[in-house]
Amino acid sequence: MKNFIENFWSFLSFIEPYPIWIKYIMSIWLVITVIVIVSFLFIKPKAISEPTTNLNKSKISQPPSQSASLNNSPNSTVYQANRDIIVNPIEKESKIKKSKVIQSIMLEARLTCDLKEGAELPPAEVPYLPMSGADCFLEGPPGKVRLDFVSPVRFRRQDDNNMVIINRFSLPNGSDLFGRPLEVLKGYKGVSIAIQTIVWGKSFKTMKFVEASMSINGEDMWYYHYDVNNVPFLEGPVFALPLDSLHQRI
Repeated sequence: MKNFIENFWSFLSFIEPYPIWIKYIMSIWLVITVIVIVSFLFIKPKAISEPTTNLNKSKISQPPSQSASLNNSPNSTVYQANRDIIVNPIEKESKIKKSKVIQSIMLEARLTCDLKEGAELPPAEVPYLPMSGADCFLEGPPGKVRLDFVSPVRFRRQDDNNMVIINRFSLPNGSDLFGRPLEVLKGYKGVSIAIQTIVWGKSFKTMKFVEASMSINGEDMWYYHYDVNNVPFLEGPVFALPLDSLHQRI
């Protein structure tokens, strides 16, 4: 600052020989220069702040994906995310229905009877290997197809006076029906069932009704109920039942 004042007085002595109007101009210019210099020395510039915004980059979410369909792609789903378009083909469910073939046939027959007073009651299950006459047959124009008797014979007591005799039959190995379409069963009009009671037929007084059900390939396909109307019990009863409802299921 001291040097500045000495230079200032030296400058004034320098312009002393000049006319008065030059002295005025030079003095004004000198004063303005001093003011500007002092301003730069003592006045701090104001910091320029960045413009504020309401958007927070961390909170900006991506635009949701959109789906649309294309006229030239009826079997596809189009997903649009930003500028990317992804086309995913829709797999059609195969309309080819495999034809069902016969793999197994199981038949169960139930004969409900009245017991004689004081009759001997059979056990719940009795193993039985009949020599003949204990089979079941599908019958119709194609002929007869045998279903083998399956041991044991089962007896179920229902109340003090009723008992159910249960026989089961199955399609034997090597039968001509194995591997053939289910539709071939429509050629068989009925089923003939011989009910086995072994030696306990003498314990029954009358027959009330018979039921039969058939499963094919493990699926229940047929059921039939027939009222016998209290017919006196006969040894080795045989029942012929129609298969009309089975034909409707195939």
